[in-house]
Amino acid sequence: MNLNISHIAGLCLDTLRLINRPSTYIGVILFLAFIKVILILLRTIFYERKLIIRPVPKTITKLSEKHGLSGRIKIVSDKKPLAFCYGFFRPEIYLSTALIRLMNFEELEAIILHEKYHLLKNDNMLLITLNFIKQLFLPFPLFSDFLENMTRIREIKADHFGVNTMEKREPMTSAFKKLLNFNNNSSYLLYYSSAFTNYEHFENRIHALFGKKNAHFSFKRKNILISLFSLIILTGFFFSPLQTTQAKNQEQKSLVCLKNTDCSKHC
Repeated sequence: MNLNISHIAGLCLDTLRLINRPSTYIGVILFLAFIKVILILLRTIFYERKLIIRPVPKTITKLSEKHGLSGRIKIVSDKKPLAFCYGFFRPEIYLSTALIRLMNFEELEAIILHEKYHLLKNDNMLLITLNFIKQLFLPFPLFSDFLENMTRIREIKADHFGVNTMEKREPMTSAFKKLLNFNNNSSYLLYYSSAFTNYEHFENRIHALFGKKNAHFSFKRKNILISLFSLIILTGFFFSPLQTTQAKNQEQKSLVCLKNTDCSKHC
């Protein structure tokens, strides 16, 4: 019985040493981030299969041919006005039937140009990459702020791309006004999908269109302090005296010897 207890105690100590190694910590974080990315990809595939695809109206076909997007625009059946760029390896533009009924020709053109910018810049892959980095640095909420800033800035740049291409601002701003009458907060919006109808950034985007606010990075003070604290903790973890001692004695095997046990028999 004592022999079994000593073996268990030794195994526990070996497990603690393994967990306390920086390489093990990094490996666990990488594994969890990889699993997160796989789940995102699977969720994308299953979500796309749920979409009800409708025939493309002549108006949208005309706009897609005008802007070099033939075959890249799909119409989905939805009661909410939605416009988003979806997919990673070959993203496409999705417009809902409600959006097409709501918008006039020029407003639809402005929205399509907004989404075209996301296609040209491959923003969906950028978002998935940033989300992967965010998972790697969960103890640092500063990276969440960075992701939020990047998303907002990309949306603002996509708006300006549409305005500059059409050489007028009115279609874009009128599309915003119509969308403000709807509440899409509980709709499809995913962190890894670029969308014109992203309500979280409407205020900033409208201000940017009128030149009242420039696109710049901003970070929450609370997240800065938490990230700094996490950095101090992790730095102490990686460079603690315990790590130095383990590095010097990594080839030595420790043995737990309990009372009334002849340890020499187990060396």
